[in-house]
Amino acid sequence: MQHIADETLMERIKTAQDREAFTMLMNRHKTHAYRLALQLTGDHDEAMDCAQEAFVKVFTRARRYEDGRQFWPWFVGILRNTVRMLRRTTWRRRKAGAEELIAGLPDHCDDPEAAARAAELWRRLFALPPKLREVMVLRHQEGFNYEQIAAVLGVSVNTVASRLHAARQRLAQDHEM
Repeated sequence: MQHIADETLMERIKTAQDREAFTMLMNRHKTHAYRLALQLTGDHDEAMDCAQEAFVKVFTRARRYEDGRQFWPWFVGILRNTVRMLRRTTWRRRKAGAEELIAGLPDHCDDPEAAARAAELWRRLFALPPKLREVMVLRHQEGFNYEQIAAVLGVSVNTVASRLHAARQRLAQDHEM
């Protein structure tokens, strides 16, 4: 089967409400979307709900997709806004333990010490305020550049740089304690 680019699938969804193209796009990105949502929410159920809702918005708002735009950064913006709406409408905010967060992340090593360091880093990362955590996740987990982060968050590049600096300082301070 030939690989069809995400942007081509989005064009099919946008112009013809192509459900097959939507299914292909969703199946391709659902695990990654869930992991990102888990990193932003810290809760398995909320992450599942946000990822699913974001994909529904992809289909229902496909006409807003700009030709030539990369799909993943556009989708991350939708997912982030879905997470933000959940935070506004949820009465209590549940925090997951680092074990749940790490269970949702890819396993990169078999070294127990490295795994323990990763768990501690995720604990400290999740303790950051959401605005600082999301720039760290987008930069270091998703590999977005400053301009892409600014576009996803709807802020200036200087704001992205400032938030990254503040997040790194907090993580460094927490590490020294």
